[in-house]
Amino acid sequence: PRGHSLPHSWRQPHAPLSFFTPTMAIQTLTSEAADYIAASIPDVGTVLPPKSAAGGSGWASTAVIPTTSGRSFFVKTAARPAAAMFTAEAAGLAALSAAATAGGADVVVPTAYTARDGADGGSFLVMDAVPLGGRVDMRRLGDAVGAIHAAPLPAGVAGKGFGFGVGVGTIGGSVQRNAWADDWVTFWVERRLRPQLAATRDAALIREGGKLCEGVAALFADEPAPAPVCWHGDLWSGNYGATPEGVPVMMTRMRLSSSCSALYCCVLWFLILWPSSRNMRSQLRGSRPAARL
Repeated sequence: PRGHSLPHSWRQPHAPLSFFTPTMAIQTLTSEAADYIAASIPDVGTVLPPKSAAGGSGWASTAVIPTTSGRSFFVKTAARPAAAMFTAEAAGLAALSAAATAGGADVVVPTAYTARDGADGGSFLVMDAVPLGGRVDMRRLGDAVGAIHAAPLPAGVAGKGFGFGVGVGTIGGSVQRNAWADDWVTFWVERRLRPQLAATRDAALIREGGKLCEGVAALFADEPAPAPVCWHGDLWSGNYGATPEGVPVMMTRMRLSSSCSALYCCVLWFLILWPSSRNMRSQLRGSRPAARL
């Protein structure tokens, strides 16, 4: 592959997955990601040995792969098949980046290049590694978020209602369905509340939660129809940062959904299409105890 020279000491040869330890599988996937970078991304020069990276989770590992061009790439790997999860994550990054561009937001969003299964099992995701180290100016970050909220929806999304083009996403290992719905209440109830209730397998909670679901529409009966906007719904400190020059960065672990329940509970995470009505949000805050279901 073009410009590709990898020290044998860190490359993991292919072997039947049944003989792999999790560490061996991750090494192999990282090697495959390096092969992809060298073969498919132009002008990277020589791919260098990977470096450990902060982040990851119980099911995913992370690394940074530098190159002699000065560019580096952030690689997320999973020893289990996770291409669908990584594909949704890449799509979320692309949507957030597009909204940032359309809204003129002063923010960096990493570009994702591929999400795929490994040859011997597992999956990997490759994106740009954004240098971090600057102090986060929260006002500047807030301005960027506001610009993303105000950005016009792309032509392929406008008019579809609430949801996302990747019909099935995930929260960790849990399925999150994002099929389009004409109105926000329907999406919130049918794609978020009812599935979360069903996942508890708690008959009493499902019964009482079902009563809440049946009454949600009445909460919004007198509200104007909200307009969907692109929104990053999980901006905890692990998902934002700043470049050494101080430019805000919005990072990975994003997905798409559509509701404003992240205001008061953890039912919804990540990139969402959020109703912009202030009165609606105030009313939701007023119904906080019930919403904890």
